[in-house]
Amino acid sequence: MIALSHTNSVVANCNNGEPEAVESSEDSAVIDEEHQADEDGLTELELATLEDYERNCGTVLDQFQILRREENKKRLALF
Repeated sequence: MIALSHTNSVVANCNNGEPEAVESSEDSAVIDEEHQADEDGLTELELATLEDYERNCGTVLDQFQILRREENKKRLALF
């Protein structure tokens, strides 16, 4: 696991409204190894989701098209 313990934030100065950088180490984030990005910039979870979508693309599109057709029929029936 990798821990990030340094964050920067920007807040407005109350006197003149200009942004002022404030360093804070209070906020920390822990990134689990399974969510780390690979060389292509995708995490393992994103890659798995993409592969699953590509395998089921035809089914997903067919179901989406069926739902859209049903919605269109209902909409036309109201007129």
